[in-house]
Amino acid sequence: MHAFGTDLRRRRTEKGLCLEVVAEALGYCASTLSRVERGQMRPQHKFVLEADKYFQANGALLGLAQTDAGCSRPAGVPCGLPDKPRHFVGRYRELADAVSTLLEPRPEIVVVGGIAGAGKTALAVVVGMTVMHTYPDGCLMLDFQGYTMGSPGLTEAEGLERVLRVVAPDTDIPPDRDSRITLLRTVLTGRRMLFVFDNVRSASQIRSLLPAEPKCGVVVTSRTRLNALDEARHIDLGVLQEDEAADLFQLVSGHEAVPDPEVQDIVTSCGCLPLAVRIVAARFRAGGVTSEELRAQLSSETSRFAALEDEERSVAGALSLSCARLRPEEQRLLAQLAVHPGGRADVAFVSAMAGLDRLKTVCLLDRLHQAYLVERRSGGDVELHDLVRALVSGHKLFRLDETDRGAALGRLLDYAVPMTGAADALIEPGRFQSDVPRCDGTEFTDSGQALTWLRKRWPALASLCELADEIGRPRDCWRLAHLLRAFFSREKLLEPWIRTHQRALAAAEREDENRVVAMIENNLGMAYQERGDLPEAARSHGRAAQLFAALGGEHGETDSRASLAWVQLYRGKPAEALAGLSKAVEVYRRTGRSRNEVITLRGMALAATSLNRAFEALEYARQAHELASSPREVLLAVNCLGWVCYRAAIHGDARTWYDKAAELAREENELAELARSLVGLGNIAAEQGELGVAGERWAAADQLLVQLNPVIVGELAARRRLCS
Repeated sequence: MHAFGTDLRRRRTEKGLCLEVVAEALGYCASTLSRVERGQMRPQHKFVLEADKYFQANGALLGLAQTDAGCSRPAGVPCGLPDKPRHFVGRYRELADAVSTLLEPRPEIVVVGGIAGAGKTALAVVVGMTVMHTYPDGCLMLDFQGYTMGSPGLTEAEGLERVLRVVAPDTDIPPDRDSRITLLRTVLTGRRMLFVFDNVRSASQIRSLLPAEPKCGVVVTSRTRLNALDEARHIDLGVLQEDEAADLFQLVSGHEAVPDPEVQDIVTSCGCLPLAVRIVAARFRAGGVTSEELRAQLSSETSRFAALEDEERSVAGALSLSCARLRPEEQRLLAQLAVHPGGRADVAFVSAMAGLDRLKTVCLLDRLHQAYLVERRSGGDVELHDLVRALVSGHKLFRLDETDRGAALGRLLDYAVPMTGAADALIEPGRFQSDVPRCDGTEFTDSGQALTWLRKRWPALASLCELADEIGRPRDCWRLAHLLRAFFSREKLLEPWIRTHQRALAAAEREDENRVVAMIENNLGMAYQERGDLPEAARSHGRAAQLFAALGGEHGETDSRASLAWVQLYRGKPAEALAGLSKAVEVYRRTGRSRNEVITLRGMALAATSLNRAFEALEYARQAHELASSPREVLLAVNCLGWVCYRAAIHGDARTWYDKAAELAREENELAELARSLVGLGNIAAEQGELGVAGERWAAADQLLVQLNPVIVGELAARRRLCS
């Protein structure tokens, strides 16, 4: 083991690491590591794998260990593996799994499956070279051409003949199938050989070639999950991690000077698919293109796949072969998935788009999953690889035409809008919903389920909102925007809130729907408030108020003017704010709009607090608390009471209210309000000199990763003052 040990020692000393540190990291004692370095001990394969991973050797140590083990064969013993890939990155878990299996005295068959270009063949070769010294009767590698351009693939008979010509070169090969199988089993009896069957399309191609001799090992690679080989060890090969893909680019390109952000952009555009990364890295190494030009080509849908091919390799070609082997109904569902908004898709969304029942949809998705064209994630969600999505969307043989695309998205809207309306009604009961279709049978039993659904689906719903306008469904565009407003407000998702409402506003203006324009403007103003953009908030609320007044809508005008009063509060004009809110609360009481009355009373409490009118502020806050009917309204009122008491220096009551708010926020999964209450508790502790407690409360709030604005949230402004 001189080459392996020498290189291991070199890597350790270059990093300035002592034997004890490296030995502990690898899970061995220092004396064992020392003996390996001096060539006095052959390490186990697990040691080699861990060392290669620890020193980020990208397979270099694996290769040296295999060289030291020796792979010489007596004359006539086949050694059919190609050279080990020069640049092999990552795959430590999969490599360890396969190697461990094949080192067993009676190894299982190893099936390596994955999307086209994932590096299945490279892994199979590295695995074979790592274990070949334990297969004294040789190794054979055979390409079954299951996904080779222009080839129908090897038949079972052709595979049998080719294997027999290697393992029984001096024997006449019988003409019939059964005799050939018998001959193969006879020749292999008592022998330990390794077979690598590459690029297999179906189990039927290789079933008769699988050795009956239990000492033989078999590695199979395929773009299909060969479930028919149900006794095999199946290893799924996904794309590389981003850092691994970046390492592969640097190794193949030979240009370690390329800035990391540029490399990250390139490999991300390649979907971290090894084949794609290798192609662009090789092009870059050849010097015909700069990193900036590569990034530009890869970011454009029209030139992306042109950048991912060379004279011999093509990502589009490889993926197209997989897609072309699908049945028509599977191709159609794949095309519909490619236009699904957002990344992951709910099975119910896919079923709606396809116009199929759930069982049929699941069946088709399973077939796509078997072909490694979609991934099934936890919870049953479906996800397309970025390159598969791009290929299907742009390929004339697979993509939907505009009519079918619009129909699929229309069916999705028919499902998603009522579902979003049902979820919104549960998380914000009593909120106004304009002309929203009802669900035939909602999947939500309570607000917790509705909130969970919205948290998972909002990226797709936000994208669908914009697509609705694009395909000529403007009404659904503004419906979705309005229905998502309460959720976006609750979660402080300001960017999608503003983006969806700006698109909805443009759609409503184009359709001359002034009442909708006013409603969306008022919602948009609330988002600008949360962002701290108070001039823009005032403009939106002011325009909404004018439109509602012209339309004769007292409710809408009152809401808009109340919102303007909130803007005045945040602009540091509490007296004007209190006057405006007082007018609004009278209208809400007269018209029986208790939910809006509660919201306005909280604003009045905050305004009175800013005016140092503590008794008045407490009265408004208590009224809001007493009138609150939903759990969320109660939570907001309790946090308001905590703030009012804190500002009045009634710290004992403030702590009680904030503790209660934190409890309610955890029950309701209200992260923003939980963060607010924790900051409030930290402020009280800081005021009383309990700096350790204050730090703990503030840190707990920060860990929630909620976007709060000190212009809007008084507790956050107080914290900054205390820390300054």
